[in-house]
Amino acid sequence: MDLPNLLVSDGRGNFIEIPDLRMSGMGFIRPLAPDSDNLIPMPDRTQLVDLLGRNAIGYDQSLNNFVPFREYGGKRVYPVACVLNSSHLQLMRTAFSTNLDAPRLAEYNYTAVGVLNGQHYVAALPIRDNTAGNLASTLFDRAEKNAGELSKAFPDNQIVNYWAKNWKPEFRSTSALNFVLKRGRIVLPLNVLKSNSGGDDTRKPVQPSAAELVEIAIAHLEHAESPEVCFAVDVRNETTIADIVAQVRRGTKSGNIEISAFGNNPSAIRSVCDLGIDRIVIRLNSLQEEYFQKLHQPNNMLFKNVMESIETAGQSPAELVLHYDVFPGLTDHPEEIHALSHALRTQQIAALRPVNLNIDPDWYVDELRLFNLSREQIGMTAWLDEIRSRFQNFSII
Repeated sequence: MDLPNLLVSDGRGNFIEIPDLRMSGMGFIRPLAPDSDNLIPMPDRTQLVDLLGRNAIGYDQSLNNFVPFREYGGKRVYPVACVLNSSHLQLMRTAFSTNLDAPRLAEYNYTAVGVLNGQHYVAALPIRDNTAGNLASTLFDRAEKNAGELSKAFPDNQIVNYWAKNWKPEFRSTSALNFVLKRGRIVLPLNVLKSNSGGDDTRKPVQPSAAELVEIAIAHLEHAESPEVCFAVDVRNETTIADIVAQVRRGTKSGNIEISAFGNNPSAIRSVCDLGIDRIVIRLNSLQEEYFQKLHQPNNMLFKNVMESIETAGQSPAELVLHYDVFPGLTDHPEEIHALSHALRTQQIAALRPVNLNIDPDWYVDELRLFNLSREQIGMTAWLDEIRSRFQNFSII
């Protein structure tokens, strides 16, 4: 396949193909032309965003050179990125330079994207199934019917009423859709529940109470097909999750319960493991203390606490999963690969869940001082192959 053309934006929601330049991506902190084997058609349930205050960088094949691109047809244009859903792994970020007065970017993953013959292509790799966007008309009708019935059955539950209005695929909420269809896995955050795109309640965030969380969890575990409830725990409320799980298990023994936490409170992790949960997920961005602390120090999180929680969870009957926030440039560096491999060898970790880190990449590089890393990155495709090769009996979910 030919390398797709550069895609830019006029900053007003219009995307423009530049036929004289090809797309480029960031190879850590310098632009690279992506390998066409690492490009796939832009997946469903993703979106294009423009990067205001930045300058696009295109690849001139005839000169084998990378070209800053600020204007087209005499008008200012901006870089464009694709925001991937959780079923795809980012291989390269979009390439751009940043103006000194540029605003900080919203917390998305900014994946390289181009266009060829009217089709958008992204530097990404599918790594897990995500069926929220595949909704047959019969399921749509059932979801619509169930949403109305659930709203009537739980008139005072903010989450139920919120999800009943935001379950449609365009709102990109797998949990809302699964809840109204009474199937599979739902994620219940203990902090503010936000819409991923413009539903009815976009400007009305929900702060769920413990009672509401317990009520919706029991309802799903009791009545859904292959039910699983994941409680997403913020670092501020790790101490409260054990009581919520205990209430749920007093209400029902059905289904699976997962806890997703930062693990800054090892005693809280121990308490929730003692309740017999099925899976515990510990979230972190790096297995190197230096890069973990630089990101999480403002939240008073300590790397040693997280590692203690990992050890504690690994000694419990629960399945232990690492939610690993990946960032090309750090994740695929030999030092980080070594640190991750050491953890996978020495801890009772059952699976790795690589997830694209949603963050302003310039801010992240500066905050963690990643520019001090040696330029030995192997690329994200090679990283995934390396982990699979080293740990052949290990699950990547």
